[in-house]
Amino acid sequence: MRAACAKIGSERLVGCDLYVTLEPCPMCASAISQARIARVYYGAADPKSGGVAQGPRVFAHPQSHHVPEVYDGLAAEECEALLKAFFAKRR
Repeated sequence: MRAACAKIGSERLVGCDLYVTLEPCPMCASAISQARIARVYYGAADPKSGGVAQGPRVFAHPQSHHVPEVYDGLAAEECEALLKAFFAKRR
């Protein structure tokens, strides 16, 4: 996100979209909110550490400064397989 801010010459990413394979954790969801990202697209849910649809649901909190549009479950099976393969190689 810092690189994107530097690229557009702004401290916020207003109107920008973020695509990720895994549901953002609470810390990442907070950073997304602070950066004012317009839309978040993610594939696999993260029941253990997610912060958007699982766990603390950061964007649903009344103190969330900005709530992006969230699109989840996009190519979820493919994203899960990609992540599992990546971490299997690391172990």
